[in-house]
Amino acid sequence: MRKRPVKDRFLEKCGSVLPSGCIEWQGCKSDKGYGQLAVKGKSRGAHIVAYELFVGEIKKCLCVIHRCKNNACVNHEHLYLGSRGDYQRQDLKERLLRRQGEPTKDGCIEWQGCRNACGYGVVRVDRATMLAHRVTYEAFVKKIPSGLQVLHQCDNPACVNIKHLFIGTHQDNMNDKKKKGRDATGEAVGGSKLTPSDVRKIREMNSTGEYSLNKMGKKFSVSHKTIQKVVNGVTWKHVI
Repeated sequence: MRKRPVKDRFLEKCGSVLPSGCIEWQGCKSDKGYGQLAVKGKSRGAHIVAYELFVGEIKKCLCVIHRCKNNACVNHEHLYLGSRGDYQRQDLKERLLRRQGEPTKDGCIEWQGCRNACGYGVVRVDRATMLAHRVTYEAFVKKIPSGLQVLHQCDNPACVNIKHLFIGTHQDNMNDKKKKGRDATGEAVGGSKLTPSDVRKIREMNSTGEYSLNKMGKKFSVSHKTIQKVVNGVTWKHVI
């Protein structure tokens, strides 16, 4: 029995035109929602077949990308060719959007994926774990200049609403924390091993000139660098 032409089998699986203009695939789909069609014994993306049937040849190293961001769509007018990088950026945006929650009463859009110990959202990009608010800013606003940070106007580390994010230096971040009363000091710093009483004792011992930084560090179970910062007033400035 002669196999039916690809175009006939393709059209048979196309749904009706939606108000958005999308024509969704009614056949088998991949885990990511892309339509699948068997062509010459191999499973191919239905959107790729659509492009080849109604637009033309796909040049080597290029990908077929959806303008409509609907993976099930096979409307060739919603498809365009782009590089692998274009495809990955589009795919990343879709991943980010899927992890965004509904806006809160404060306008925050909180990350629904994994978060680190400080409450910041994290996401895997190119096999590296990155902060979700930074990735979101670069994906939807612009590239972050080298050496700069992405700060929160809303003071909510889980927020990925680009309207609540702005670029600044490390010093801008420190000033922002101080202004909002978030700059942890002394025992409030996570993992601090010293107490105000320890700090006073360290400074007293240092004033005698009889104790080295290493010796004081061993006594209080901290590094000599920590002791150095205490005696120089770099840390624990609030303790007199």
